[in-house]
Amino acid sequence: MKKPPYLTATDIERMNKAYWAEKDKKINGIISQFANEMRARMLETFFTKELKMSAEETAPSLQDWNTEKAKGVNLGELDALVIEYKKRREAREAAEEESTRLYKLMEETKVSILRILMDAGKSKYPVDGVGTVSIVNKYVVRTPKEITALRALRGYIISKYGAETADQMFTVNHQTLNSFFNKEKEAVEDPSFVLPGCEAPTLEQQLRFTKKD
Repeated sequence: MKKPPYLTATDIERMNKAYWAEKDKKINGIISQFANEMRARMLETFFTKELKMSAEETAPSLQDWNTEKAKGVNLGELDALVIEYKKRREAREAAEEESTRLYKLMEETKVSILRILMDAGKSKYPVDGVGTVSIVNKYVVRTPKEITALRALRGYIISKYGAETADQMFTVNHQTLNSFFNKEKEAVEDPSFVLPGCEAPTLEQQLRFTKKD
């Protein structure tokens, strides 16, 4: 049986440096992505504030309900639905927090396994009845953040594969697009404004839940 290849001390040191350099890039990338998403959310909230306030002003309050139309409304059922909504919302938030916690623990365990394998000069390690862990090397590239770098990447793709392929690879984030639209709409001061290439915007009535202190 052919033995798995062993790594030299130089290989281990090089891989260790490369691994932690990649880890730092990953962490920085996550932080950068989180910051961008937060900025997009703040912009979307700011530029749609007036629109939401307008929509909320037209929404009927309990006191303004049409008495005739509201005769068939079961307020007890509505109360129960709001309570159930609150419970399910909190359950989803708890599940998301637990998922984040478990992912962090999984990554910490993976780092510990990699360290032991590299310290032992092993490229793989089988566990009976469980599976095999192994060290694999792969190159990872991340989306450029600077506009000049993005243009260079897009230009390369267009020159080699055409504009259609470039259009498929370069997508616009939903929140960023909506933030941009509201900013443009406010600038032109035209209620009927539509972004070129986009469908006409729709005014959605969304449920907002505010916890009682």
